[in-house]
Amino acid sequence: MKLAINGGVTRLSALMWREYINKTAFQEAPFTTSMEWFEYIKKVTPDSLLYVLTDMFETITLYDNTALKATGKKMENGNYLIKFSFETKKLKADSIGNEQEVKMKDLITFGVFDKNGDQLYLGKHWVRSELSEIEILVDEVPATVGIDPYFYLIDKNIDNNVINVKVN
Repeated sequence: MKLAINGGVTRLSALMWREYINKTAFQEAPFTTSMEWFEYIKKVTPDSLLYVLTDMFETITLYDNTALKATGKKMENGNYLIKFSFETKKLKADSIGNEQEVKMKDLITFGVFDKNGDQLYLGKHWVRSELSEIEILVDEVPATVGIDPYFYLIDKNIDNNVINVKVN
């Protein structure tokens, strides 16, 4: 669940579940609803991540993440500096599927993997709707890098999120 990944499972568990369960456990009619539960989630979500609740529960939100170019350079200390270019778009769809691109400032996961597919790096970066580049430092030879490599987001095309790194 994207919210747990961004908001922190511990924070949600400690604050929301304790308060919610204390209020609703063994209650008599009328019983609790998902909307009541959702209000507890909102209370413990940081303001900077409230967009996640809107995107996941209140609107139809899609992403179009595309890995464009990745180069790696071995540094003097033995680490590898990866320059990763990508493009991302955030879309809102209505009930009949009409899509409209919207501005975004979202926290998105990036990953770097070795030739065996083992994870060398997994981190979050704030991303806007545009062509962007980030730099990532890893301590082993990188083989691939990706934007949202584990597909936490609803992406229109998951086949273009990860790209091979060309190491110089």
